[in-house]
Amino acid sequence: MRVAFAYIGAEVLGIEILSAQLKQRGHEVQLFYDPSLFDDKAIFSMPSLHRIFDIRPRMIEDLVAFNPDIVGFSVLTNTYQWSLEVAEIVKRRLGVPIIFGGVHPTVVPELVIKRPEVDIINLGEGYESFPELVSAIERGQDYHNIRNLWVKDGDTIIRNEIRPTFHDLDALPYPDKALFGEYLDVGSIYLMITGIGCPYRCTFCSNDLLMDLYDGKGRYIRRRSVDDVIAELVQAKAKYRLRMVKFVDDIFTLNMRWLEEFAERYPREVGVPYYALSHPDHINDKSARLLKASGCHRLELGVQSVNEETKRVILDRPETKEQMAKAFACLEKHGIHYLINHMFGIPTEGEAQQREAARFYADFRPSRIGSYYLKYLPRTRIADIAAEQGLIGLQDIREFEQGYFATVHSTENIDRDLLRVFKNHETLNLLMPLLPRWINRRLANSRIVTAFHWVPSFVRTLLDVFGAAVHNDHETRLFALYYFKMAFKVIGIKMGLNDRLGMRDPMPE
Repeated sequence: MRVAFAYIGAEVLGIEILSAQLKQRGHEVQLFYDPSLFDDKAIFSMPSLHRIFDIRPRMIEDLVAFNPDIVGFSVLTNTYQWSLEVAEIVKRRLGVPIIFGGVHPTVVPELVIKRPEVDIINLGEGYESFPELVSAIERGQDYHNIRNLWVKDGDTIIRNEIRPTFHDLDALPYPDKALFGEYLDVGSIYLMITGIGCPYRCTFCSNDLLMDLYDGKGRYIRRRSVDDVIAELVQAKAKYRLRMVKFVDDIFTLNMRWLEEFAERYPREVGVPYYALSHPDHINDKSARLLKASGCHRLELGVQSVNEETKRVILDRPETKEQMAKAFACLEKHGIHYLINHMFGIPTEGEAQQREAARFYADFRPSRIGSYYLKYLPRTRIADIAAEQGLIGLQDIREFEQGYFATVHSTENIDRDLLRVFKNHETLNLLMPLLPRWINRRLANSRIVTAFHWVPSFVRTLLDVFGAAVHNDHETRLFALYYFKMAFKVIGIKMGLNDRLGMRDPMPE
């Protein structure tokens, strides 16, 4: 069978794993990728530039020419509208089954399955349900009762139960990197996951809803063996000329025994610098030492707010300022670059809480303070909190459920006076990693910051890029290089110089 995946803007491990499973079963799989430059549904939203570089119609023509038997979409809330628009055209022209999976269909299935473009949705994990569906279609068998799927049968919607979590992650094939490797240099930053699940129930995160979905369905937090992780990386190192690895686990340092074995083997058998994500509660002197010994180049920490009342009452996060301070100090002691994620727009937070954060950050040396704006993801508890406080209304909630918001930097639903405060501190957050601590401490208590909202957005972007260069931020540099290369390819296609978007023969670095 021919299986097509359509996606926008970034590499996705979930699609790569499904592709590997399908190819093991003899199916032909093809990815149709829309770079959607300057409207990537995550970082940039520049409509005038996007119109120049838009090649989605070409992508759709290529997909139709492939003539698949089924088309799959992995859907986030911010990519939902793009997915619907592509699915509508494909459905009209090919008439083949369209399946939506991913977080968004999982949290609002009753809205997604009503769409005429969508025939099937996959709730939760698809490691077993999607290959089972494809095999059933190939054999001409009934697929309406496959667990994890909601399926249309005429005017009826069949809602099947959720199967238990998939426990043996080592049994999954290695991701099919060739799928996105057609368009991206997957060796420049090799995306990898060693475990699934997060133990925290942050109110702004869909993980809270997934934990409810899988309640009573088996172990939610699962991890691959170190053996399996190292084996994949050794193979990938030989095949893709790895320069950096990025582990996208929610909390890489969750299991100390696992980390000890990893730290002993990774430098010797792989030896490539890596990025990872963690949580302040799971960073201490021992874990920081193991991260450094294993070759961690940078650690990303979700902080969101330093105000303990906000964390406890609004975000449902347990860590204290003392715990955050200890985590930062341990990382600095062992020479690990770290990035702090700071969130603007949290209900109840204003000038006082941003000043508190600035004073706290001024005592440390993060390589970057990444600022972004709260997005009310569908059915999250923080959306309920905001609605109770009158910050958002029913129409806003409906728009969020339909995926109508732009990027992590867009500022919907924020009061104008508050927005000035947030822009002041967004600029300060960009400056602090570049300045000495004594200047940061003065700025954190200075009225000068109240004028920083006048700094133009392009200057903030330049500060971000300059900071990335100063701190040797490989990821930001490669993101800029990716945009340049992809823009070059798109221009070539539009001028008739290239007939394909693929990056298999990229421009020399």
